[in-house]
Amino acid sequence: MKAFAATRRGRPKTQQNGHDLGTPELQALRHRLVAGADPVLAENPLGILLARGLISAEQHGAGCRYERLYRQAVARREISFGQIYRRLGEATGRSTGGECHGADDARMAEARRQYLAAKANLLQAGPAAARAVEALVVFGEWPDVSPGSGVQTRFDNDNLSRAAIRKIMQIRSGLDALLKGLEENRHT
Repeated sequence: MKAFAATRRGRPKTQQNGHDLGTPELQALRHRLVAGADPVLAENPLGILLARGLISAEQHGAGCRYERLYRQAVARREISFGQIYRRLGEATGRSTGGECHGADDARMAEARRQYLAAKANLLQAGPAAARAVEALVVFGEWPDVSPGSGVQTRFDNDNLSRAAIRKIMQIRSGLDALLKGLEENRHT
């Protein structure tokens, strides 16, 4: 005699195309955050500013590039033990199989050089703009730019506080400095 029925318990599964879109509540939140634009932009605060029309697509691209350079040069997510194994091999006189790390080191040095150049360009916009852009782009801190009554969809001076307008202008200034630096590097 079976203790349980042959049917499956719980919520019935729906047909999925392999990509989980989240709960209906989360989908609605993403749509509200981007004010009707592509919900994929709700992935980070920089995308939300683009969706709301507070920054341009070029500024968004410059911010994404800076974030990628920061991750590669400063906050690497993977741990490399190559230097430890090279030192171990030199000390013992044995091969550790890590002799081909020169290409990785060169790639890291180039990423670091590009990051430092981008950081210098960002600092040309001023320390307040640099802090605002790094907080937004690198650390994902949402700037307080929404009006108290609802979702801000476009840059409207009448609907934002002076502090919010100042913060948006700092972010735009910093992103413009990054964009200018990227364009100069592309032409050289």
